[in-house]
Amino acid sequence: MNPSDAIEAIEKPLSSLPYSLSRHI
Repeated sequence: MNPSDAIEAIEKPLSSLPYSLSRHI
């Protein structure tokens, strides 16, 4: 696994988290 793949796997959920939270409120 490439380090960039791990970074993407971590950053994508984190970037979508604030969006889902703001949508939930």
